[in-house]
Amino acid sequence: MIRMGVGCCCGMIGGCLLVLLLVAGAGVGLYFWLFPEARNESITEVEEVWGRVKTDVDTGLEKAKSNQEKN
Repeated sequence: MIRMGVGCCCGMIGGCLLVLLLVAGAGVGLYFWLFPEARNESITEVEEVWGRVKTDVDTGLEKAKSNQEKN
């Protein structure tokens, strides 16, 4: 008879989550392989968002630096 413990339960849950992650990754990879234009659109969108974030961070740092120099 097999005794089920906490380690066994956590291992089974971890294994299931790993399989789900692999299946999801394979699905996304297959989608981008079948529809390469979707990949290009998503890359362009990420680059636009990153540009906005970088601009906002740079602006915030400049404001903080100028406030620090005033004090």
